[in-house]
Amino acid sequence: MWIGAPWSGLPWEIRQSILMVVVRDKHPGWASLASVCTEWQSVIETENLRRITLDEDNIKGLQKNITKERRNRVRHIHLNVRLLPYECDRCREEEDTIEMGVNTGFVIGPLYKLLKVLSTWPERQPGKGLKLELNAYSDSDCLHWYRHYYYGAPVQTACSSRHQLRDSPFVPPLYPPFDLVLDIDAPVTTIRKLVIFEHTNDELSVALNELPGYGNFQTQVIPIITGAFAWASTVYEEIWVSLLFDAKVFFSCCFENYTWWHLRSLCLTSPALNSGSPAEAAALLHDAARVAMRMPMLHTLVLWNGEEQGQACAFIYRASSTGPSITWRGTWDIGLYLTSVIVDAWKAVVSQTGWEDICVCSEPVKEEIRFLGDAIYYLRLPCQVIEPQSLWEMRREERMIVPSSLTEVE
Repeated sequence: MWIGAPWSGLPWEIRQSILMVVVRDKHPGWASLASVCTEWQSVIETENLRRITLDEDNIKGLQKNITKERRNRVRHIHLNVRLLPYECDRCREEEDTIEMGVNTGFVIGPLYKLLKVLSTWPERQPGKGLKLELNAYSDSDCLHWYRHYYYGAPVQTACSSRHQLRDSPFVPPLYPPFDLVLDIDAPVTTIRKLVIFEHTNDELSVALNELPGYGNFQTQVIPIITGAFAWASTVYEEIWVSLLFDAKVFFSCCFENYTWWHLRSLCLTSPALNSGSPAEAAALLHDAARVAMRMPMLHTLVLWNGEEQGQACAFIYRASSTGPSITWRGTWDIGLYLTSVIVDAWKAVVSQTGWEDICVCSEPVKEEIRFLGDAIYYLRLPCQVIEPQSLWEMRREERMIVPSSLTEVE
């Protein structure tokens, strides 16, 4: 004889726990369970629609399938753009004008269609913005130099090993690998948050440096891009840019007439933050305080670096209801260079918010830092510089290109 209680007879907390197990395990067909009843729909559909992955073919279905009632459940849209394939005789050459034009169209076309759809969505409530993540890839990547790199593209298991990145200085004619996230609180009016993460490692850096004209790009174009970001940052609320440019150059591009009336959070990287040049690192922290004087709404500023194997560090300024603080967190100690001059510079910043003193903390990072992904993971940055799924993929890739004896990602 079966003895039990009907679903409706179970306490609400137990029903929620059961549904969360369904959401967590995601067994095949789990999303269809949203049709069982309104209660199931509320939990399962919310999780199912939280992150949507699109390509050019299914953008049209976004307007039809995501009804007005469902739009607020969508928090993250990942747009995957497929570029032209390339053959072995083309992977060592730059894009010609026709290929560049076609690939540009492959990017702009779907992005325009998606933004056109999003422009019809109503303005979202504060704190419930919509993240738009853009990714570009070619089906040929895994057949050539990017055998172990996915960048969000569909994982292909049967990849040829005819090319490996470490065997040649050349890379295919692709856009540089970026993880770009736009946080759109109101698609019709403003973009308030900008997150850019440039994924790089030693192998990719060596290969890119061999490309014709890449040196000029670094010395001539990157400073222009940095200056453009410094100017554009005056209208944003949050800017987190990792590895694209040097924070030192960014601050030098912040002219005296710039005022960041809306900026609440700024996160940048700099190679100056390393144990080999602590004095240069201290100078960077002083420059940051000088610029922060013109950021009246600032509550978080992070400067970090984790590109050098074995080293990782972050300088974190936070203004909270309990008082302002500056924290040095890293594998090496900058204590001797965190002088009264620097502390006084940051005291001047917090004095504008009504506080007279600032708490100074030092937190050592004792874990082994073997890769950039390790640095991000163990630094526990207050800014999410990269999506958790992307960080997991990056740490996985970093271990795939080294001897298999190394441990797997935690």
